[in-house]
Amino acid sequence: MAVILVIDDEKNLRWALQRGLSAEGHRVVAAATGGEGLELAAREPPDLVILDLRLPDLDGIEVLKRLRSADPRRPVIMITAHGAIETAIRAMKEGAYDYVTKPFDLDEMSVLVAKALDLRRLEGEVERLRDELDRRSGYGIIIGDSEALRKVLALVDRLAETTANVIIYGESGTGKELVARAIHRRGPRAGRPFIAVNCAALPETLLEDELFGHEKGAFTEAVSRRAGRFEQADGGTLFLDEVGEMSPALQAKLLRVIEEREFQRLGGRETVRTDFRLIAATNRDLRAAVEAGTFREDLYYRLHVVPIQLPPLRERREDIPALVKHFIEVKSHGQTLARVSPEAMQAMLDYDWPGNVRELQNAVERALITGGGEVIRLEDLPPEVLRERLPSGSSPSGSSPSGSSSSGSSSSGSSPSGAPRGAAGYPAGLIPDIPDEGLSLEEVERELIRLALAKAGGNQTRAARLLGITRQTLIYRIQKHGLGG
Repeated sequence: MAVILVIDDEKNLRWALQRGLSAEGHRVVAAATGGEGLELAAREPPDLVILDLRLPDLDGIEVLKRLRSADPRRPVIMITAHGAIETAIRAMKEGAYDYVTKPFDLDEMSVLVAKALDLRRLEGEVERLRDELDRRSGYGIIIGDSEALRKVLALVDRLAETTANVIIYGESGTGKELVARAIHRRGPRAGRPFIAVNCAALPETLLEDELFGHEKGAFTEAVSRRAGRFEQADGGTLFLDEVGEMSPALQAKLLRVIEEREFQRLGGRETVRTDFRLIAATNRDLRAAVEAGTFREDLYYRLHVVPIQLPPLRERREDIPALVKHFIEVKSHGQTLARVSPEAMQAMLDYDWPGNVRELQNAVERALITGGGEVIRLEDLPPEVLRERLPSGSSPSGSSPSGSSSSGSSSSGSSPSGAPRGAAGYPAGLIPDIPDEGLSLEEVERELIRLALAKAGGNQTRAARLLGITRQTLIYRIQKHGLGG
């Protein structure tokens, strides 16, 4: 059962709607004026409103705006006379669900009400699922709890409630669009469109058509009017990815739309107004591009209101286990989840991931296929991940003992940081004593770390340099082996 509010100054019409809709199980309340209707809506928010465009006290469009302001998802069906169709169309642009003209059939209204309520229920379910996703991961599918990522997400929270232009800097694959979507979803425009455009994916002429749209006959293939991305993003957010790849001519046109919030479709004369939140992203240094003369300085300052710098994955390695777990869950589709061997996880922690999160995701998906979906082993990882871990001459097949080692990479007699290497590729002066009964690789690794820390006087940076690994990796291994105390 839904609560339906009828606002109409015709007593007989109010009575007919109350009787007909009540018979279908709805609770119907009615008002003869706009003011009375708004009071009823505030006192008991209805699920749907049937509103006459002509009221004795307030303009129906004004009542519509106030109702929409209070609840943008609440459907409003307009009632109009035959001579006021243009006003009804204006009401649709203001967010009305639909309109009917007098005299109308009660069955027609009943069908329209049912469709509108179904839409409201569907939108409510989408909102519920969105909230559930937020509860599970906080920011959609932005995964991780590193200090670097927490700083980014704190800035996302502050920006979400503003209308400021945002530019997101980051290497390819760091998740720039995910951050843009998080800003949109956590702000007041969440219920409106999020429109994404990759400026590097289209040549200049096609990108211009993509952004501005066109009128019928604007060019040979333009067989009908087409709304562009500026128009589609009205009321929502426009995300321009790789904005640094935009041509100077298009940069000038983009600047004008940002400043005036209006444009003309290709081949058209009508001025189209638009209201969107702009978020841009790039993997380039736009300041350097300005100095080189390839990016407009005035556009740079328009975009560079609030910059966000996304850290590459190599600077937040502690997020890798959570990301791997998430990618496994996504690909498992409710089946038994795959395990990751300690050696494979360590290899992923050691690798620098130049392709960032996107490369990690591809590696996990590949490993799930080659590993049969049960266990991700060292040999299931891509060759480039293993290559940095193996001594010169070894193949990344997992058959070499050093292929399972966690002591970093070596292609000659020195570590990446320049530390000299001794037997078995271990740093000189750090070769552990191995008893006759032998040691497991885990025990060897633990002893190496203990020796390196002792030799470095407890200085983690120096110890990491001795081992030929990063400080972040060393910290992870210290915690792994319980050497922190």
